[in-house]
Amino acid sequence: SLRFDGTNDLVTLSHSTDVWKQSIASLSIWFKAESLADEDLIHIHKSGGGYTDYIALRLATNGVIKIFGENGNSSTGYAETAANAYAANEWNHVVATCAGTGSNEVKLYLNGVQVAQGTMSSWTQHFDTNFAGLGTSSWYKFKGEMKDVRYYNRALDADEVKGLYNGESTPHIYSNALTTNHATTGSTW
Repeated sequence: SLRFDGTNDLVTLSHSTDVWKQSIASLSIWFKAESLADEDLIHIHKSGGGYTDYIALRLATNGVIKIFGENGNSSTGYAETAANAYAANEWNHVVATCAGTGSNEVKLYLNGVQVAQGTMSSWTQHFDTNFAGLGTSSWYKFKGEMKDVRYYNRALDADEVKGLYNGESTPHIYSNALTTNHATTGSTW
């Protein structure tokens, strides 16, 4: 697993729009937070958009997990769990899926079970990126551990998410799959 100190640790991911600009996608992360705090598991922001055009998978002080975006300080939608959805100092598995343009349905799964559903007006508008990273944004730095971070260019279904949680492999049935390793370690790691 990767250990984040909550101050300056990060893993910078590829800025390639080939990776992130998918209208249908899933993001899967195992995490163990040291406390219930406002912290980003992943933060992606748009070229030239600063921190007003972004998408984040965020933990909150009340135990909420939320996937959301902003475009020019206006919300583009979200899905969030109820309070106390996760516990500190325990491994948790979170998956966010987006069904794509048209429905824009976003779902959150925690430990193999769907716990939230919402919409985002455009999942992909945030992915013309100049930064994509694990464990940090300017304000919401993660303290704890992450492992087995996965990005799929399709929306996983409930059975596949449950299988990931149970340690089953997910079949490689992706269209236009990328084979290049786009992850790099941030200079402050």
